[in-house]
Amino acid sequence: MDSLLNHPAVQSGIVPFIVALAVTAILGKTKPALMGLAAAAAFVATVALVTGFSLVPLSSTKKIILVAYFAAILGMVIDLADEKLTHYRRYLHGLFAFLGVAAVLWIIWPVISRQSTQNSLIMAIGLSAYVAWMVFAASVLQQKKAQISAVVFATAMGTAVVSIVGATALYGQLASPFAAAAGAWLLYYLLAPQKAVFSTSFFLMASVTCASLGAAATIYANLPWLTLGLLALIPAVVHIPIKQDSTIWLQVLKSYVAALIPMIAAIWYTVQQSSSSAYYG
Repeated sequence: MDSLLNHPAVQSGIVPFIVALAVTAILGKTKPALMGLAAAAAFVATVALVTGFSLVPLSSTKKIILVAYFAAILGMVIDLADEKLTHYRRYLHGLFAFLGVAAVLWIIWPVISRQSTQNSLIMAIGLSAYVAWMVFAASVLQQKKAQISAVVFATAMGTAVVSIVGATALYGQLASPFAAAAGAWLLYYLLAPQKAVFSTSFFLMASVTCASLGAAATIYANLPWLTLGLLALIPAVVHIPIKQDSTIWLQVLKSYVAALIPMIAAIWYTVQQSSSSAYYG
């Protein structure tokens, strides 16, 4: 049993999927607004199996985990206060992006603080723009269930695979549970579309964490910058209007096909770069 639980696919795929599916099914019947906690449960399950809950020493990885926890809590608070925040919804998109920037700067600060001013600015601005875009683009899609689930799934899966191939397997394992949770949510959505809610806590935690993992992989493990550029195309292409009067299955198909194209491109490019430059994190 121990050897089974130590397998990366079990830790980052199977276990979080089962946990997320259970939480999604339970909250879907009792408190749909909090269905996003399935993502938090999936991530916590993976953290428990992969790194444990100790935050000492406070490495970049532990900072990313803390950011994920904070995003989940903030998202849950917003989900619970949803009706009271209706008039401020347009401002929340910018707030989420700003918090994402603050988070990534905190994570990468040990590296950029040792660089020249020019290099520091390039790193800070480039990675801040990436994180801000990934968070903002997911936020504005929240009400389009098929599209936002495709963005979260493709971003998480893409970040996981490129991290494993071009950076470090640990980052890949921390991104994978969000893909598993998105898969669990999608299954519930296809079976009960009227009851499924893509909560703020889900997309906020997933987008901030995956974007931060991508940024950290670029700074700490030489993941190609162009890989992030290709991943950034995921929410861009999914923003292409999809007729909402189409069947649920057709909406999902169109959204996922659109999201998977830049994801596959990012993975392909990273594989090519890793094989030619021989870095493996």
